[in-house]
Amino acid sequence: MVESRDKEKEKPDPRVKEDRIWALIYDHTSEKGECRYYCQDLSSRCRLDPLTFRAWDCEGRVFVNGFCCEAFLESMEHRDIYMLQYWFEPINEAIVRKKVDEWLEAIKDNSAIKGVVVVFPDSDKSSQAKEIIRKANLGLGRKIWVFTDSEWESDMVDMLVIGEPK
Repeated sequence: MVESRDKEKEKPDPRVKEDRIWALIYDHTSEKGECRYYCQDLSSRCRLDPLTFRAWDCEGRVFVNGFCCEAFLESMEHRDIYMLQYWFEPINEAIVRKKVDEWLEAIKDNSAIKGVVVVFPDSDKSSQAKEIIRKANLGLGRKIWVFTDSEWESDMVDMLVIGEPK
């Protein structure tokens, strides 16, 4: 069930399924220029789909009348094959190793999920956890990717996670 939120203050994240549902329920339309993939210099106006010509200009709105941008949704299709985890807990080796075991068990039981993307709120936690996860993940193949919140916001990370892992 989607909880009610203050519509005036809400800025739904198109990467989050619950936010896309919320936007649809509340008929949300984004502000102009809100989409980070919007580019007036391209004929498509979209970095996600640069070779397409569009007769209309979305003006950088991610949501229009509750519907999420099609180009964004198409680019997100591959992201659904990853389990996304936000980490707010304290970092210590025992906790991280326990989480890694849980994640690997979860993706082992669900063959549709290719890996786990872990996002940390700050770089200190991220760098500390990256090293522990790297050690715990040795020999298992690249199944777990770690990013800070600011890295996760970057276009480069979106493309890496949307596409196949390198």
